[in-house]
Amino acid sequence: MPLMALRLSECRSLRAVALCIAAGLLGAADATGTAYAAESRAATSSTALLDGMSFAARNEVTKSDDRLMFRGGRFISEACIPFGFAESPYWVRTEGERIHFLAEIESPTHGKMLWRGTVSGDNVDASYLWTKERWYWTIRREYRLRGVRQK
Repeated sequence: MPLMALRLSECRSLRAVALCIAAGLLGAADATGTAYAAESRAATSSTALLDGMSFAARNEVTKSDDRLMFRGGRFISEACIPFGFAESPYWVRTEGERIHFLAEIESPTHGKMLWRGTVSGDNVDASYLWTKERWYWTIRREYRLRGVRQK
């Protein structure tokens, strides 16, 4: 049995969705739909590929500016800090010259955000799914950002 095996149909919670996406980004999938992320331990050690980088980005949905930062193996969106979201580990996978990343940040009062994106040269194309569970309903909104590296 691999380190982590998830059926895509089991991706009900945000954490499970993150693991399913990580399995797809970092692992492989067999014909039955079972995704494996056995290489995730090796992938997390390669986060140095983005460490020290920050990107000035524009949210295409809200039309607001943001700064995405990678440091010490952790990711944070500057615009999320006032809402209590904290830095969180991120994972990367390379595909040629492109670097794909995945991170989940959490706030004690504003829910969770699952971030994924691609860095290509000095450009970043990212999106996140913000989820906040409430008593009677769950808020789920998806946003997209594009930006350039700050030097």
